[in-house]
Amino acid sequence: MPGEKGSLVEYMVTTHKISQRQACKAIRLPQSSSRYKHKPKKDDALISELQLLVDKHPSIGLWQSYYHIRRKGFNWNHKRMYRVYTNMKLNVRRRYKKRLLARVKQSFFTRKTSMKYEYLFYERYFMGWQKVQAVEYCR
Repeated sequence: MPGEKGSLVEYMVTTHKISQRQACKAIRLPQSSSRYKHKPKKDDALISELQLLVDKHPSIGLWQSYYHIRRKGFNWNHKRMYRVYTNMKLNVRRRYKKRLLARVKQSFFTRKTSMKYEYLFYERYFMGWQKVQAVEYCR
């Protein structure tokens, strides 16, 4: 692990008075890994902006808050905002519409009623309107 090896390199340099390059070569650790210093993330401004938004709009989601903050002029990308958003435990599960079960479709027309409507359609559109009224009057 680089952390353990890094402390071993420091020990070798201080006690045995060898160069850092030689110590890294003996442990088989890249020099860049031994010289690496972790930079703490400065998210204080982002946290305060998100907190203001959440206080004002309690059920606001990540993307809505992202667009609100972008409109204010801050240029934080969505991956950074997602990391901070989840660390603040704001990623609450949203409710969604429950889907109804698929229902069985029932046919409105039976063979008898469909024949009746076919006949009426035929009468009205092919025999002419006047003849249909005369036929209906005679029935």
